[in-house]
Order: sequence, then C-alpha cells, then structure tokens
Amino acid sequence: MGSFTQPVHRTGRRAADRTGPSRAVAVSIEGLSAMASLVTGAECVACGQTEVVLCTACRSELHAQGLSPFAAGHRAPALADRPEWTVLAAADYGGVVSQVVLAQKRRGHRVLTRELGALLHRAMWAFAGKARGAVGPERPGELWFVPVPSSGASFRKRGFDPLALVLSGCAATGLPPDSVVVPVLAVRGLPERLAHALLAAARPRDGDGAPEPPLRRLGRALLSTLPGPGNGQKGLGAAARRRRLAGSMRLSRAFRCAYGADALKGARCVLVDDVLTTGATLAEAGRVLQGAGARVLGAVAIAATRPPADRGSSQEEISEQGMNY
Repeated sequence: MGSFTQPVHRTGRRAADRTGPSRAVAVSIEGLSAMASLVTGAECVACGQTEVVLCTACRSELHAQGLSPFAAGHRAPALADRPEWTVLAAADYGGVVSQVVLAQKRRGHRVLTRELGALLHRAMWAFAGKARGAVGPERPGELWFVPVPSSGASFRKRGFDPLALVLSGCAATGLPPDSVVVPVLAVRGLPERLAHALLAAARPRDGDGAPEPPLRRLGRALLSTLPGPGNGQKGLGAAARRRRLAGSMRLSRAFRCAYGADALKGARCVLVDDVLTTGATLAEAGRVLQGAGARVLGAVAIAATRPPADRGSSQEEISEQGMNY
C-alpha cells in the first residue's frame, strides 16, 4: 500500500512460538554471511572492523542502548500541542545507533535491519502494554501501528523502504496481542503537493476576505513545496519543517481501494517512525489519520534525537532523517 509492498501484518502466534530456524542453521547463516563479507570487503558500520557488517561489540552496545524504551514526546517541539499522545523511543540517536540507522537507510542490509527491528519491537510491545493499561478491564479494539510513509523519490533512489523492512522483521518476530501493522499513509507527489498548496494559498488570509494576488500565491506555494538543495528538511527547525510538511501526506489509494476511507473511523492508531527529531512528520501523519476519523494514541520510534542543548547546533548528524523529497 502506498510505497509499502508488504501486506498488512496481523498478530500471529506468540513470539515464543515463532522460533524460526534452529540454532545450528542460524550459526551456519552467520558463517556464510562472514564468508561473504570477506569477499566483498565489508566493515563494521560503527567502528570499521573488517569482515563484518556489525561487529559483536557494536551490536552489544546497540542493544544495551535500546533495552528500555522511554518517553520522548517532550523532545519534539512540533508535538507540543498533542500532550495526550504517548511517544516512545527505543534509544537515543547518536553513536552506534545513529551509524546503524543511517547505514540501514543507505543499504537496507539484512543484518542491520534485523538489529533495528529488535529495538523497534521492544518499543511496540512497551506501547501496547501502556495502551492496555490505559483502557481498564474492558477489551479495547485492535491497535493499528501505522508507519510513516517514504516518499516516491526516496523509494526510487534506494530501491527499498527502510522502515518497511524493519517492520516486516518485527511482524515476523511477533506483534503484540490484538495489533496490526497497516500501511495507511502515502506521500503526495510534487505536482499533487503543489496543487494542494495552491488551493490552500487561494483561501483568504488575515480575515479580510481578500484573496491573495495570483503571482504571490504561486510564489508562496512554490516556496512551501519545492525542496531546497540536498535533503528537503536538512537544517530546518521545527516551525520550518512543519510548514514544509503541511499537506504532504494523504491516505494511500491502495488502502482506500481495499478498505475504504471509513475503515479508519474509531481505529486506535499508533504512528511508527525510524528517528524522532522535531515531530513535524508525526504531526502531519496524525493530522491525516485524525481527519479520517482515527483516534491517534501516539507514536513509537527506533531512536530520538537529544534536545538541541545536549547535541549542539550541528545538523550534520541528522542530515539523513525524515522523508527525502
């Protein structure tokens, strides 16, 4: 659906029942991977150790950082007007975590996808536990995990959707009870976004009832839609990101054709993203879901950036986060 190619993932057997290959087969697979790394000249994406994509020490550090999902909504200024949302992240974005996230985005490597899936899996189960505790003894409805979509340009550039790969691994490991991964959203293409921006700009402003002059309206629509050099969101603050993302998402045509827009009415939705920065992407995704009648409970992410005071003023470390228009 949208840029996602996998079907809806529903809760299967308990994770303990889904053991997958035996230990001997797993060891053999790892051995073959190591042999392939010797031929291709692979090196650890975090420390540079040769012959492995992710060395044992860096893998251990990655999972040590992601053992305890934590509340991260306060780090996202664009979510300040959504205090009722629960926002959980598996780890801080930095060090080994950031290196693995960026490398998986670039290459979609199976090993990296599996390791990030383990982090996201913990956050999803933690959120499901909080959601069950918040509704009391009555049985709640199904919990929909809705991934933030990848843009068409990003998909064509990479040839895959990084978050979709990670979520597929989570579903294979075992989703929380009464939960489902549903690719509901899609990113508008550039022509569609421009048309949407022109329609929005045509509305009267400042309460005076006077429409904006056509040339000024066109210029404002172009500025709000067209990406700048490189990544369309690189170096932008929370307010600028939110303006850039306004109107950029919609329900995917595949979802509407398969289920109808009314399927979202009353649905309990949790957004899923890889890295939480300002929260502008989640805010836009939540706007679309709520407009379709869904009840958005919050979001989960693999990692969350530290507050600006903790990470300094450099934007280099988050240059590849978010959707790439």
